Amino acid sequence: MLDNLERKINKWLFSGDSRIELYETIALLLENGVVLSKAIQDIYKIESDNGKKTKAVRAMVLNSLHRGISRGQSLSSAMASWIPNQEVALIKAGETSGHLSAALKECSKIIRAKQEIRGSVIGGVLYPLTITSVLIVLLYQISTRMVPQFARITPEESWTGAAWILAQIAHYVVNWGLLTLIGLILFMAWVIWSLPNLYRSRLRIWLDQIPPWSIYRALHGSTFLLNISVMLKAGVRLQDVLILMA
Repeated sequence: MLDNLERKINKWLFSGDSRIELYETIALLLENGVVLSKAIQDIYKIESDNGKKTKAVRAMVLNSLHRGISRGQSLSSAMASWIPNQEVALIKAGETSGHLSAALKECSKIIRAKQEIRGSVIGGVLYPLTITSVLIVLLYQISTRMVPQFARITPEESWTGAAWILAQIAHYVVNWGLLTLIGLILFMAWVIWSLPNLYRSRLRIWLDQIPPWSIYRALHGSTFLLNISVMLKAGVRLQDVLILMA
């Protein structure tokens, strides 16, 4: 069980940037006439510092690949437990067509494209979240510090206009702020859960028209089309592409 957990953690740590670097290094060596098994072995020596850092993530991946290839596995089969299915399909298509280095480069392209899409979405979401967080902190400071000090100078009963509104906000934050915060956290948890799971309900049709569901739909829609186009370009049959994407 611990071995499985460690492998899952290492697979997660074998991130897009790590895969890009590995793919491009292997592709470069293949283009320069280095045999695949020799390329894997040479990269492993570098990543493990000649066997001194065998627990490094990329060193573990390369060691696994080397053992698999030594047993007669293809690169795609050896990497299947470390990378997403779409990348496995691309590498397999490259092996079948005899253009493995080109397929590895396509894998790098698709990872970069996904990172750019994801980065744009995260950047768009972080800004309003930051503004909201700052607003909550300011409201708390005003409610617990400023309003009580003003109340000592002038009774709240005599406040009008903006001062009265400020007092009402202060009372709400003091009396209901914690419950509101808990409610917001629960709502955000439900939103996060609903993004990948709430897809069979009619409610989702309406939700997909507003953020963050509309952003999620755009992100996965663009990624889906990108995956299909790259795999078709690499020679993967449309039927196989649709099976992989299902």
